[in-house]
Amino acid sequence: MTDEEVDEELVELRKVKEKLIERTIDLRNELDAWEKAGGKTHNKTEKDFLPEENQFEDLFNKHDPGNHLNKKCVTVSSFVLGFKFNDVDKKWISDHKYLYTAKVKSKVLEFFMEITVNSQDSDKNLEILEVECRFETVKKCYLLEIAPWIQRFTEAKDTSNLFGAVSDYTEQNIVRAKILNQLKNRDVVSVEEFIDDDGGIMILLHSKNNTDLIYLEVRWILRFLESMWCIDNFFIISQISAGDDFLTTHSQLLKNFCKNKINQTELEDLWNKLCNVVEQDETPSETGSSEIPI
Repeated sequence: MTDEEVDEELVELRKVKEKLIERTIDLRNELDAWEKAGGKTHNKTEKDFLPEENQFEDLFNKHDPGNHLNKKCVTVSSFVLGFKFNDVDKKWISDHKYLYTAKVKSKVLEFFMEITVNSQDSDKNLEILEVECRFETVKKCYLLEIAPWIQRFTEAKDTSNLFGAVSDYTEQNIVRAKILNQLKNRDVVSVEEFIDDDGGIMILLHSKNNTDLIYLEVRWILRFLESMWCIDNFFIISQISAGDDFLTTHSQLLKNFCKNKINQTELEDLWNKLCNVVEQDETPSETGSSEIPI
């Protein structure tokens, strides 16, 4: 080994030594603080899992500063109220890197979350290195719905919009569930989970006298709409046995399902009207399945 190579190795060893000394000091300070607190174990809460408000920088905005969309982005202090955090933990990985883990639960979604951060500059300026979410108990029809935007926000390390979208999805899913429960009481409606493509719920509108005679198939999906930066209702309506006269007469009603940001009252009204017209029509013509252009 040449003198030059020895010098380079010594420089690297000194750097490692400096980091070890720095880490030793940090651990000593943590031990002193623990002893002054009476040696009691600290019970972690969601505040330990999530840094203070605005510490998680909105990396999505940082990557695209020219985007003037009205993004539905929430701060830590506002979205914590809508979630429960269990099994919260914080682990030191190396140097200034830490791993935050927790089981996160909203009213309709439950998942395991890991956030790796770098606090080298300061504890007040955390850099998010990686975000991972694992959904182990969510039904496939819902998992297919949320997968595209979950992947988008985790890959962008955008925790603010991730939790904002989960909160928005939770709200819209609750509305959908309430309406589906109402529809199940109608004689002309059957409800199924859809586990292909991008998931959602399939609603079959059929004759009240013959459930095999299906007028329409309506797939109800909750999608993230980038143009509006929110979760919104999306309907795919397919003609099965509904005749041309039926479609012509009720075309405006069907088109109303395709409007943006329909509120709960409007949705309930639309579904009631659609069920009523199916109940009133008992002579559908037998036609092949085709998708309605609306």
